[in-house]
Amino acid sequence: ELTPEFGMAPVRSSKKQMEAIKNSSVPMSINMCLTPNDEVHRLEIINLASKFPSHNIDNPIKSSVLGSAEGLFLNAGAWVTQTFQKWGEADNQGNTYLQMLRSGPRDVLHWDPTDPEAA
Repeated sequence: ELTPEFGMAPVRSSKKQMEAIKNSSVPMSINMCLTPNDEVHRLEIINLASKFPSHNIDNPIKSSVLGSAEGLFLNAGAWVTQTFQKWGEADNQGNTYLQMLRSGPRDVLHWDPTDPEAA
């Protein structure tokens, strides 16, 4: 399993497809993908929690039919990283890869969606 810094998005596939992917996959260290000259830059956005207290409201989607979908909600550590690329063994000049917070539904909302002043 990958660390949160280099996490993968959940795959929406059947259990049979997931088993086939797992059986054909080989765990590897992130060091096998990056060279010593590569850099990963995390682009962080301003966090509302630093300025406004959270209401910690359960996402209303949880109580809908969509809320039962496995892997629908993302946690605070859900980051995506630009695809690593290497153009052969001679490619050692170093690359810069960007990492951003993954967008998508969270299980807890910062604002109360029933509050008209929240928007």
